[in-house]
Amino acid sequence: MKFGGAALADPDAVRRACAIVAAASAQRPVVVVSAVAGATALLEAALAEAQTGRPDSTPVRVRHRSLLSGLGLGQEVCDRLLGELALVLDAVRGT
Repeated sequence: MKFGGAALADPDAVRRACAIVAAASAQRPVVVVSAVAGATALLEAALAEAQTGRPDSTPVRVRHRSLLSGLGLGQEVCDRLLGELALVLDAVRGT
């Protein structure tokens, strides 16, 4: 099973994807999760900004934290990864 994009667009969509996986749990499915809706475009925009010397991961952070909040999950779940993104964008700016 693979989920990404529209299948992970908002909290309700994530819940639906989880329900699909739960319903198939007896078969022990392999589950692949790719980017949530809009994340790829946000990452591309962040990279483009970094290349012009203005790295900013704020839109990516807001997108993911709002989704986590809507799911009732702590926003710190993605803090480490967002920190890594900021480091990558800073490195791109420095090249």
